[in-house]
Amino acid sequence: MKNTKVRLYLFCFIFVLPFCIYSEDTFNSSENLDSWKKVLKEYNYSIPEELEKRFIASKGNGAGIKNEGLEMYIQKVAYNNEKINFGIFIRNRKNTKYDPDTFYLFLFQNNSLSQITTQEYYHDSLNRNDYVGESIRLGLTIDYQNGRPFQISCLHKKQNLTDPRQIFTKDYCGDIINLNEEGEVVKVTTTVNQCVDPCTRYLPFKEPGIYYIMGQNVRMRSSSDSKSDILKVLQSGEKVELIEDSYIAEYIRGIDFATWAKVRLEDNTEGYIYGAFLRAPGELDILEIKKKANDWKKKQIKK
Repeated sequence: MKNTKVRLYLFCFIFVLPFCIYSEDTFNSSENLDSWKKVLKEYNYSIPEELEKRFIASKGNGAGIKNEGLEMYIQKVAYNNEKINFGIFIRNRKNTKYDPDTFYLFLFQNNSLSQITTQEYYHDSLNRNDYVGESIRLGLTIDYQNGRPFQISCLHKKQNLTDPRQIFTKDYCGDIINLNEEGEVVKVTTTVNQCVDPCTRYLPFKEPGIYYIMGQNVRMRSSSDSKSDILKVLQSGEKVELIEDSYIAEYIRGIDFATWAKVRLEDNTEGYIYGAFLRAPGELDILEIKKKANDWKKKQIKK
């Protein structure tokens, strides 16, 4: 991870300095860490104390940590024509069913959340040196402005890029959904590009805490796989307490890549729910927003 970021900055400095923007605002490691922790808490993620210490010791240059299940980095980043300058990268180290270079990514402009997306290495089918080890953003992406979500989109990256600078841009595909301050859908724009990569999220694991069900007829199962017995069927908005994550990952076609989590209901029933159907208190109900976006598109057709 660190080597990847170093390559990104060297690339910007040597080749495309005018296109890579990094804010030179005064940076305070402790103050920004406090802000980042508050943001992550809304999604039921936390920054380990050891990582905080390492990042402060680095004077804001970046740090990482690995343990049995978690891999997390706080690093400087730069993208074309974007004011984003720091990222928090999260990965499930127990997961063996997904690309080991894939991370759930929180991006910030200093202490303000700018974007939540997925990052993985770009795989160039022509094996060109200019693209080796470079990272791209892809899948379902949420953009923020003044602390609130204002856009949900899908990012992808075409094979056989013609210019290395394209690595650092946002390439949209599918629908772009715009939200107002209340989180309601106000506009949906369908791009001309079909998505090369699935429009899903990489959800590495879920930390203990309170969550709410996303989707209808969500099945609580007896163990951490999609073939185990069904204990209950839950509906959107029902509250559950997540006891622990299994760190057992499974890809269910057409749904986010996630792990199975052990949860407890208000009647004390315990079982397992697929993590893609669980949202933290501060998290958007992606499934409900997608449904409203489809309704918005249908109304436009009728006009």
